[in-house]
Amino acid sequence: MASFEHDARGRPKDKDFGVTSDELASRAFLVEAHCRRPGRTARSLQGCVTTDGLDSYQLLSQHVPLESHVLDLGCGDGPLLNTLVTEGHQPARLMGIDLSRRELMLARAHRLNPVRMLQADCSALPFRRAHFDCVTAHLVMMLLPQPQKTIDEVTRVLKPGGRFLATLGGGPKFCNGQNLLSVFLNVLEAYLKDSGRPSPHLNNRATAPDQISNLFPAQQWSSDWHYSTHYLERQASPFDAWELCTELYEFDLIARSERPILRETFLRMTKLGAHMTGPFAYFVDTLSIQKRVTPSRPAHDIPA
Repeated sequence: MASFEHDARGRPKDKDFGVTSDELASRAFLVEAHCRRPGRTARSLQGCVTTDGLDSYQLLSQHVPLESHVLDLGCGDGPLLNTLVTEGHQPARLMGIDLSRRELMLARAHRLNPVRMLQADCSALPFRRAHFDCVTAHLVMMLLPQPQKTIDEVTRVLKPGGRFLATLGGGPKFCNGQNLLSVFLNVLEAYLKDSGRPSPHLNNRATAPDQISNLFPAQQWSSDWHYSTHYLERQASPFDAWELCTELYEFDLIARSERPILRETFLRMTKLGAHMTGPFAYFVDTLSIQKRVTPSRPAHDIPA
């Protein structure tokens, strides 16, 4: 477990405990990215669905039981919370937190006022022990410099038998034809290589099954956990695909003066006419894992 103190109700005393310079840099990068373009995550995914017609938020919401007391980590401008309300969840039993005040302001502008939202860090949750039935995290885990701190906090605030649901970062889907997302990422990779501007803040990603499983101690979490891959896609013109890509974090690494040049390079590389469309496709992984009702004892503690 993370080495920091809690008050009598189990809440962290100081949310800035032991923060490293890398964590501060990562936090600053994300806050600034969402300050410049609040709502960017939802916009980057707009229109992308599975073959069953589910978007990435519905991939999580379908597993959240009604009447659950839910905490959404990194709620942004509230797309998952809005989905839950639409599906019949009680707004008073929903809570969202995010680092970005501008994202939370946009969420409230989306008429999510009945849902409670706080500006907070998911590695130091301002809630008492065993407070929530379900904790969700949509495309948050791969942004955490030290995801173990967040999982330790999730373990603390979840009730026994509670469930953690997460959509994890994925990548471009392989297509028989040209994937417009892959075209953009290839153009971006060439630009970053030439300019010497690799991202300093988003490289520590916890997405693979072996990385994820190590975050959940067997004494506290059930071994019956579910990890699955989902493919999402939409048809987009080259111009629409470029607009989707401008919402990606990596886009912020491109100097403003060079963005028009990269846009022209991207449009040329798609080899599509202005009125033609192609697939904008990617995959995400989802995780569902349950906290044990009663913590199990380590094998070395069990009497012979």
